[in-house]
Amino acid sequence: MALAAKYRRDLERDGSCPLPANCFCYDDPDLDPEYSWSASSDAFFKNWLRVGARRRMAASFVWSAA
Repeated sequence: MALAAKYRRDLERDGSCPLPANCFCYDDPDLDPEYSWSASSDAFFKNWLRVGARRRMAASFVWSAA
């Protein structure tokens, strides 16, 4: 469950739930959440795939040379 959905759920329960920091644009819960981490997550995933591919290629090279 996303942070925005949890906030809305808790707000309906007791009505005094504090607004999550840095979740909503301009601290307005009526606006969609900010996805400022999207570019960073894409870069992290691409780098992770590159590292995995290099390790796999290095392992296959070692095994083929033996």
